[in-house]
Amino acid sequence: MSRLFNKINLNFKTHWLLLMIIGLNFAPAAASDHYPLLTISSHDSVKSQSDTTHSAPTAVKDTAAGDSAASDGLKFTVVQKELINQIFYEDLGDILVNLPGIYLLDSGNAGQLLQLSQHGSAAQQIVLLFDNRPFYDPVYGGADLNFIPTGFVRQVQSGSDVGFDRIVSPGEFIAIRSEEYSDDLPYSQIYHHKAGLGFSDVDFVFAQPVSAKMDVLLGGTIKSFDGRENRFIYEHQNLRAKLDYHRSINWRLSYSLLHNQLERHRPGFIASDGNHITPNAVEKNQRYDHTLNIAGRFFDRARDHFRATLYHSSHYSKLTDSDFGIGSINRSHYSGVRASERFQLSSHTVSLAGQLEHTRVDAEPIGRKRQTTAALALTEDWAWNDRLRVQLSSGFEFGQLNQPVFIGTAQININTIKNWRLSVDACQTSRQPTFYELYARDHLSGNSSLKNETIQKFSGAIRGSLFNQLEFTSQIYFKIIRNPIQMQGLDSLSAKFINSDELRFPGMDFQFRLPLGANFLVFSRLNLIENKGLNHLPAVNSTGHLQYHNSFFKNDLKLSLRLEGQYFHHRTSTVFHPYQFSSLSSELPSAFVMNALAILNFGRLNIFLMYENILDTQYELIFGYQMPGQRFHYGLRWEFWN
Repeated sequence: MSRLFNKINLNFKTHWLLLMIIGLNFAPAAASDHYPLLTISSHDSVKSQSDTTHSAPTAVKDTAAGDSAASDGLKFTVVQKELINQIFYEDLGDILVNLPGIYLLDSGNAGQLLQLSQHGSAAQQIVLLFDNRPFYDPVYGGADLNFIPTGFVRQVQSGSDVGFDRIVSPGEFIAIRSEEYSDDLPYSQIYHHKAGLGFSDVDFVFAQPVSAKMDVLLGGTIKSFDGRENRFIYEHQNLRAKLDYHRSINWRLSYSLLHNQLERHRPGFIASDGNHITPNAVEKNQRYDHTLNIAGRFFDRARDHFRATLYHSSHYSKLTDSDFGIGSINRSHYSGVRASERFQLSSHTVSLAGQLEHTRVDAEPIGRKRQTTAALALTEDWAWNDRLRVQLSSGFEFGQLNQPVFIGTAQININTIKNWRLSVDACQTSRQPTFYELYARDHLSGNSSLKNETIQKFSGAIRGSLFNQLEFTSQIYFKIIRNPIQMQGLDSLSAKFINSDELRFPGMDFQFRLPLGANFLVFSRLNLIENKGLNHLPAVNSTGHLQYHNSFFKNDLKLSLRLEGQYFHHRTSTVFHPYQFSSLSSELPSAFVMNALAILNFGRLNIFLMYENILDTQYELIFGYQMPGQRFHYGLRWEFWN
């Protein structure tokens, strides 16, 4: 690790300033005076915690990682709906960017391709789970975060939990839970967001109990961004629906539908002549995602828990470019089932899980392809006297295009004293090559002989508090990526995918939370990584805020003022021409971005005011995609019952 810190050219005073000002943008403005930030998993509904609670007619809770894992996992970070409603978001990235080790790969602005990296993993090495099912692009891998509306998100989870979700995930995973509603009155929420350059966002939710056992939730989003140049032009419509059916005290069914229509200009990066590389490229997307979750208990046993997920997704995209005479159409479908059963044997818990998925694509760059994959996993969990917990998981992944691969994790959690917890773990997972990496044609050639990427990660974490005020969490990890899939140039107009030399790098996450009296809070997160061949990623990425919070008129008026910022260390960024092999690389300079935010809360009405990038920093997250300068935002969120 010493080499990592020696390479970071920041003096002590700069680090102290960053730790005090830069960090996680997460304090809920209208929450309690204790400033709850990242919380451990618990049941949450559309209504905030300050509202009257209502218990669902079933005792079953379909959690993503199991009750014990969600409550005890040291590094299992959970963001609840209460916090999401207090963040002035444009898209899901505004939530995910605040999680440990996360770095967003944003192509310039809201509405453009939005992906993420976590702990040095590329977007294709991260599984995004939505309501227990994989959410991704079957052709290219990874997930465009624009297709999951933040207004439909109840909970975001990220970490190193040991369980089925971890077993079938190649390296890292983000688990997202959709909105829930359980009440005897119809519920509605309207959210409006307006920003500079013509951005407009309206999100609405309606929830209605149909019967004593059934609740229905409907929602939608309309977004547009008609700015001063074509890179800011897009239109996005999202419709979603969810039906919760409480069959009995032991069984629950939940069906959800996501429908997205997204049209955006894709002008590409800025070339050396100062012009966009594809100024007249237009992309149209239409995507449907169906998910059915079944949760329950067999034989009325209190601790046994069965969970199954059936899902189907279809994605249609069309790209046209009048300058290059391009007109390509991609169609993809994937369907699958995931199931797990947990048995409680005194202090010992055993879980059996499996997944089966079939994918078929008809895409211009690869032709017609299909494959079936499967995974089996066994997880064992021992707990002794609330002091020591050991979790072991093992399994295999099978695929038509690759040999079976062993995957497994081991984790030990130790509660030493009341205010200190330790955790160590090791895991090995695998990622199959995408269809595009295997079968790409024309200038970029696929490689049908590619091997799976094998990802090994060893980490340790500690969480504690000092003087009952300063709370901190720190994680150190070492990662090995064997047979990484990278692009290799053959000549000036062609390239192919190859398995390159393995990557080895350490990293660290550190965060602290310090209340200053009853009304002030300092929160900061620092992510460090020794960057060896990791494109776009900075060695230092820090985010944070200084917040003031107070209540007036017997809590009828709540005010939150926050100064928040983010720092990116310098990094290497390489972009490729979308139609032929040509690339541009640049060493992007360090950047510091600061925002000022005010939130007024009048009961169920929140008023948001934000001045973004108040220093007018000129910066890029990806080379050739200039991020916006100064912008003023305002927003309203209104919740009401009939």
